[in-house]
Amino acid sequence: MRYWTVQSNEVIQIIENDGVYYPDFRKSRYSASNKSMKVLYTFMLKSFNSVNKSSYKGLIFTFVKFNNNGVTSFNDIEDFTSFISSKSYIVKNMWDCFSKNSQILEIDMEHTLNPLFIDINDYQIIMPEITPGMAKLLGIPQEYVKAHANKFSNIKQKLMLSLQNGDFVMTSNYSCNLIQAHLPYIKKEDICNKYPLFHI
Repeated sequence: MRYWTVQSNEVIQIIENDGVYYPDFRKSRYSASNKSMKVLYTFMLKSFNSVNKSSYKGLIFTFVKFNNNGVTSFNDIEDFTSFISSKSYIVKNMWDCFSKNSQILEIDMEHTLNPLFIDINDYQIIMPEITPGMAKLLGIPQEYVKAHANKFSNIKQKLMLSLQNGDFVMTSNYSCNLIQAHLPYIKKEDICNKYPLFHI
């Protein structure tokens, strides 16, 4: 399967020099500055390692998509650009956080690891709290979130249990078909192409 990810030139240089890059959440500046995200990252890593019987220290966040054929790869950079742009109302805040010194990597990796697929909107739901900003991204009125707190709590529990079991489920009401997948490393030999980061 081909995975698409945005990585800094610093990471790309490590791959060039060492032939492989292993992420380490303990060294992540983002999780270090955001305690709530650190909790989520820890949960994702523990789930990944438990399901895959591994002991990695971090994960690479990548993109694939969901269609009538199930979870599948983007066809090419044009397909990826078009799909991401069509979901700009969901990913723009995240996309704007990417450094200008970053590139898009197309990775072809065949392996037996479970990449813990999750719709990116469902990933928003399992974050520590559905903030007004997240509710807006999901297209859910904040008043609805408050009035149906138990419903979202139940959805969150279902999603987290599925991740712990290595299962892929989608909450049809909120899913957007942009799927987040997780890899434990990037090897130089697995990189098919590099592309400049585009604006959305």
